[in-house]
Formats: sequence, structure tokens, C-alpha cells
Amino acid sequence: MAEVAGLILGGFPLIISALESYRECFAPLQEWWEFEREFSNFIEDLGTQQIRFENNLEKLLAPFVTSDAQMNELLNEGSPESWQDVRLQTEIRGRLGKSYEWYCAVCRKMEATLDDLERRLGMREGQVDYIADTQWQHQLRRLRISFSRKKFKHVKLLEKYNNDLREMLSSGDELASMRKRRRIGPTVVLLRSLQQHLQNLYSGLLSRRKCNDPTQHDTKILLKTLNMQDDHGNVRLHVFLDACSVRKPIEVRIADNFPTSKPSNLPRSSHRLSDLNHQVHGRAAASFSNSLTARFRKKMHDMRVSGISTMKSSKGKESTQNGIPALMPTKIARFVVPTVTESDKISGQESLTHVEEIKNICSEMLVWDSMTGCLGFIPSLKARLLFYPDYSCAAIRDQCTVVTLEDILPSSETSPPGQIEMLQKQRFVLANILASSVLQLQSTYWMSSGLQKRDIKFFVPSSSHEPVFSHPYISGPNGSTTIGADIPAMSTAECKKTLFALGVLLLELTFNQQIESLRMRKKFMGPDGAPNEYTDFCTAKKWQERVSDTYGEGLSEAIRCCIDFSFGVKEQNWNNEEFVETYVANVLNPLREVLRPFKI
Repeated sequence: MAEVAGLILGGFPLIISALESYRECFAPLQEWWEFEREFSNFIEDLGTQQIRFENNLEKLLAPFVTSDAQMNELLNEGSPESWQDVRLQTEIRGRLGKSYEWYCAVCRKMEATLDDLERRLGMREGQVDYIADTQWQHQLRRLRISFSRKKFKHVKLLEKYNNDLREMLSSGDELASMRKRRRIGPTVVLLRSLQQHLQNLYSGLLSRRKCNDPTQHDTKILLKTLNMQDDHGNVRLHVFLDACSVRKPIEVRIADNFPTSKPSNLPRSSHRLSDLNHQVHGRAAASFSNSLTARFRKKMHDMRVSGISTMKSSKGKESTQNGIPALMPTKIARFVVPTVTESDKISGQESLTHVEEIKNICSEMLVWDSMTGCLGFIPSLKARLLFYPDYSCAAIRDQCTVVTLEDILPSSETSPPGQIEMLQKQRFVLANILASSVLQLQSTYWMSSGLQKRDIKFFVPSSSHEPVFSHPYISGPNGSTTIGADIPAMSTAECKKTLFALGVLLLELTFNQQIESLRMRKKFMGPDGAPNEYTDFCTAKKWQERVSDTYGEGLSEAIRCCIDFSFGVKEQNWNNEEFVETYVANVLNPLREVLRPFKI
């Protein structure tokens, strides 16, 4: 492939140069004016095919030749040494896949066509043979005859070959894209689904705030690690809804769309009571029916296998027949088993058919304390977001103060008396939560930029005066985002900034110290003694070198990847599925290993 491409790239300009030389020599001849237009058109057609071939090659090389200088060397200079590069040939083979041999065959046909043109022009080794002045009239007539017979054949062949090359590459790219979609791992599928639900939750809450004063509302989302083995039906979102001086911890479950019931004139509370009654008794009846049916089928199966009737002897001792124990007759209580309908067989959904859509967060929150089970739902295109009381956060209610991670991490190398201190285990658990949350919340309304120490908050219940480190949260946007507006995916630059901020947070949690308090940071200040754009980066780089000695290479490399933004992937942003998978492998997995000694 490499040798043929170089010959074609070099062949086009040689032939065009030879044709230009012919034109100069033919100009003085009397018959030239009759042939000039046709000859010039041929040169233009040949130049067009040259450009099309170069474009085909540039499209082929574009994914792995990222330097303009290297691309120019390959296409314009036609350097044989550049085309012989082993890595380049491997990349070309990988890009073309099964089409590689066919692509090379078409290139060889194109080379043969150019060779035939050179022969008809009297060229040898890239140069036109010497022609005496007395022979130019003869050459002009020869070329006119040759052009009348073969010109269109050569141009049409070159055009066909260029079309074939373009078609092979285009179809190959389409197939590669399809294969890539098939290879998308469950992690990426779960992540994309979760992010869509997060978007729907935010816009749904925003549209259901009916108070005139939006400052009375705040939505906090708890930061959690994501179990990559879950499907979207097992994912739980945990939020705190603050409205009208009332705080409600809510667990949001994701369910497929289910049929709605017909509207009823009963008050909403009656629906709730009816729903609860149906939930309890319906499930009990269905459960008993299924259990009784299963037992009966097992008994019948055992009897068919043995083929033997058993009975209890009159003396109360077990009788046997053929060595098989007899069954003891017992008193039988007859139960009328309700008929199980198709709707009852849909486990978990029969109790949700009467659940109503949440339409006014402000007023409905006031009655949620008196309710159990599902409180309501917010609809979305493919699923429903079901609201349940979050009993795991029941202690975090109204009487709480708030501290940030910035308040907790020591701002000097020695902690002052009374400073809230996180244990090492708590810090590493939080590090896992933050790294997972960045992956979950990126490119959503909840986190349009990276996490900072001041963004990460903890409740401090008045009963204990201790921060609830297991429930870190961030506050959602203030409602200025337009409902339904798409948050653009993070660019590579934004992704780099976000992961650098995460890397600094991981360092601060590892060493239990804020980066701003480090003495070595002063070495990287600007000329005016103030921090500049390189101060934190240089400080983090030097700080990261100390991680491996105490905490191992795994944690050190995870932090280095974030700080250097180095994941070994060409397209480093969240849109790239390969980048997401690499982030999980290089950052999340090593962080989980750090928790292993704590038996978490």
C-alpha cells in the first residue's frame, strides 16, 4: 500500500509536467489551435483526479496523522521513507480492516493507468524522451490520434478508481461506527441512561415549583457511588427538597412507563388509602396463591414419580411401602383463593397504577408526612421518576446546620483545636464518592463545571453536632437554566479542567490538607508573589509524587491521570465511550482498591 501510494502521488505531477512541456513545444505549430482546447481540458481533468486521490488519502490518514507537517510530508512531498513507516502501515491496515487488500488492488490499477499514460507520452523514468525539432509536427499528430481514441478511457478509469476508494472508506467508516456502538459496554449504557434521568429530574422539579418566590426553593442531590453492575431499574437518586421552610429527603426510583388509571372524582387522600389497601391485600393474596400452587404442584409431582399411595397406620406410626415413607394425613383448612388477574401478575406495578403525577411541589410536600409508599411521580419520555420517602436520611430534617469540605480540611499543616477532623477511612470513602459523582453528573444541569471544596457540603444534625460524612451533597442550580435546554457536552478543555480539580481534591483528601496551605506552593508563585495559572498545577505535580511511597502506585497513578489529563485515548472527553471506560479502569477501580484494607 505504502509503495503504491507513493508512486501514484509522484506519477500525477510528472505526467502533468510532461503535458505542460508538450504544450509549450506545440504552441508554435500551425495545427495547435485545433487541438489546444482538448489538450488543456485533459490536463485539467487529470489534475482533478490528482486532487481527488490526495483527498482520499488524507481522509484515510486523518485519524492517526495529527501533525500538519507529517501530512504534508506524506501527500505533497511523496517521501518514500515516510510511507514506509511501520506504525503508519499498521494504522492503515487497522483503519481499512477487511478492505485493505481491495483498497491496495484499486491503487495498483490506478498506478497501471498512469504507467500507460506515461508510455503514450513517450516518458521514461519520469522524463520525456528527447524529440528533435523536426519531429514535433509528427508528435502532435500522434497525440491527437491517441487522444481521440484513449483520452476518455484513462480519465474515466481514474475517476472510477477514485470513486471506488472513496466508497470503500466511507462504507468502512459507517461499519466501524456500527461496530463501536455494539461494543459500548454496560457502564456507558448505564451512565447515559442515568444522566438522562438526572436531566429529567431537574427539569421536572423546576417546572413544578409554583411559589411566587423562587428563593424559597432549593434542591440538594446526594453524591453516591454508582454500582456499574446495576441496571437503570435498580438505580436510586437521593435528593433533599427544600420549599416553604420544609425539608423532605426523597428517594427517586426509576420505573418503566405503566398504564394510568381513569380519572376519579375521589379526593387524592382516598386514592392513597385505596392504593395502600390494594397494595397490601393484593400482594398478600397473589403471594399466597403462588405459594399454594407451587406446593400443590410439587406434591403432585412426587406422587407421580413414586406411583405409590401412602397412608398413616391406625397406630399412629408411619407405614412404608417399598421402603418409601408414607405421608401423615393432616386436617385441611379450605381457603378461597382469589383469582389472579393479569394486572396482578405485574409485580410491583399493580400498586402504582393509581399513583398520581406531582404537579405542585410546594403544596404537595406539606402532606407527604402523613403518607407512606409512593408519594407521586414525575413523567419523562421513557420512564417515570417515582418519589418515595428516604428513610435512610430521616435524621437529616429541619434542625441541621451545614459545613463544607473547605471548612473541614485543615487550612494549615497543623490543625487548630476544635477543628472537625475526618478519619482516613472517611476521606477515602469520600474520594470514591467524588470520583464516581464527577462521572455521573458531568454534562448535566447538576454539575456544569468541576467540583470545588466549597461545593461539597455535609449536614450537621443538632442532635449529634457531627457532620454526616456518609451523605455529602451539592446544591442544584438556582433555577436559571431554561427548562428543556440541553446542556452541551463538556469540551476537551472543560473535561481537562474538571478532572484536574478532581485530582487536587483527591490529593487533599489523601493528605488531609488544603493545597493552598502547602509551603512548597510558594515556590510556584508568579513574579508578583501571587498565584498564577501554573501555581496549582506545579504544586499538585510535586505533591502527587509523594503518594506512591505511602499509599501505593495504584492511587498515585489514578491521581496523576487526573492532574496530567493523560488517559492514553486520542479523543479525551466524556462523549468518547473509550475515554469513559478508561476513566473507570484508571481512576475508579484503583480508588476502590484503596478501600480494601478497610473491608468496605
